[in-house]
Amino acid sequence: MNVIGPPVALARHAIRFELGVWRSLYFLVRRRDPGAGPGAERFSYVKAVELLFWVFIIVSAIEIPIAHMLVPWEPVKIALLAVGFWGLMWMVGMLAAYKVHTHLVEPVGLRLRNGFTLDITIPWEAISSVSVRERSRERSRAVQLDETDTGTTLNVVVASRTNIDLILQRPFTVTLPRGVQTVTTVRFFADEPRTLVKRMRTNLAAQVQR
Repeated sequence: MNVIGPPVALARHAIRFELGVWRSLYFLVRRRDPGAGPGAERFSYVKAVELLFWVFIIVSAIEIPIAHMLVPWEPVKIALLAVGFWGLMWMVGMLAAYKVHTHLVEPVGLRLRNGFTLDITIPWEAISSVSVRERSRERSRAVQLDETDTGTTLNVVVASRTNIDLILQRPFTVTLPRGVQTVTTVRFFADEPRTLVKRMRTNLAAQVQR
């Protein structure tokens, strides 16, 4: 059981990830956010990485005809064409994941997302304060945790950066890609942090008045 468990889990993760890429591409073509319900306002976080994605996409597109011209064997040409096209569309799908799965300000709270790999909702009543604060991270991993004297901080990172600090009323449990975690602070990135923070503060003020 211990021998086959990890490979099976890894295979399942790979399949879910692959499906997530192609679903994101589908939603981009349809110009739909798969999670935005009535009353939701969308806030993007793609600008910091969009140029890098386009570099990879353009390079992938250039490699396809070059490989086709250089390789003399027809079966290999066909195989490289298929792999090249798959790689190109995969990169477009990854960019699509950032574009369609935006952060959402909803009537019930803030829906915080990172592509199709992270999707958590923090109710307004669970939030104490929110502010704009630029921070740099040493690592680029999308989801990072910091242990502090006041609890655990969840960092949802884009291009090794966060620019919004969210303090919670009390320890709050969230479901992350690697399991359940209780956090006291959330830091994340948005393309227009001041606009998002202003909108969140409006919803928080309305929550207090109820």
